[in-house]
Amino acid sequence: MTFGCRSNSTPLQRVQLIPPAKWSQKALDDAGWGPMSAREINRQFKSYVKLLENRGISVDLAEAASNPDAIYAYDNCMVTPKGAILFRSKKPNRQMEIYQCRNDLQRIGIPILAELDQPDQIDGGDVFWLDRETLAVGLSWRTNTDAVESLSAIMNSMNVRTIAFDIPNVGGPDVCMHLMSLISPLRADLAIVAEELAPVRLIQELDRRNIDIIPCPLSEFDSLGCNVLALGNSEVISLAGNWQCAQQMRDAGLVVHEFHGPDLCLAGNGGPTCLTRVITRDASL
Repeated sequence: MTFGCRSNSTPLQRVQLIPPAKWSQKALDDAGWGPMSAREINRQFKSYVKLLENRGISVDLAEAASNPDAIYAYDNCMVTPKGAILFRSKKPNRQMEIYQCRNDLQRIGIPILAELDQPDQIDGGDVFWLDRETLAVGLSWRTNTDAVESLSAIMNSMNVRTIAFDIPNVGGPDVCMHLMSLISPLRADLAIVAEELAPVRLIQELDRRNIDIIPCPLSEFDSLGCNVLALGNSEVISLAGNWQCAQQMRDAGLVVHEFHGPDLCLAGNGGPTCLTRVITRDASL
């Protein structure tokens, strides 16, 4: 099986999603989730699976999430052309996900290239491809310098450069603020960016690569307007309700598929990108 990617915007071919389970109120409280309906979260998850499959993307369902945050499958690994790199989160209720992630990937034949474990702490939401030779990593409350150094060493073996960006202290350590809270690549030459919060160096790197910016207004930042999944071929999935972001993306020539997921996404502060563990993207190996 072909697997891996070196892009966040080339055509998406195969993904792995983690279904929701029946969670106790304590589990929801520990995760810091807002109000949600168990019935709606399951309905919205099925709708998201159907949306991906209707775009010709192969969807593998992993074991149901052991805690609410675990449905955000982007956070606990990245799949490279040489195998998966597993991440351990700093958030207490997510630290055991690394073991289930290993099982989920091995079940579908993905080899494990490396595991970042203590003292490395990292969330996948702090990691994305600037281009096929450059990996961007955010230094945040969830990702420390030990992890960045370890990931850089692995990437160097693949002739990939790693650039670290400091994440602003918006809301303090209890708020989930990842690098990909601030940017989503849409095409090789286009990204949506929360410009008013983004690191200056990130804006400079985009400019140096001639990557145009669609600005996400602060009025749509908390509703995850900047959390957009690129499907390739100028198609994207965004969370419904962020009409300014959606219109700007359409004006830039993108086909925008709006996904209604308040219980699945807004309650846990994780959008389409967070839900999606990318297994294969075309033309990125």
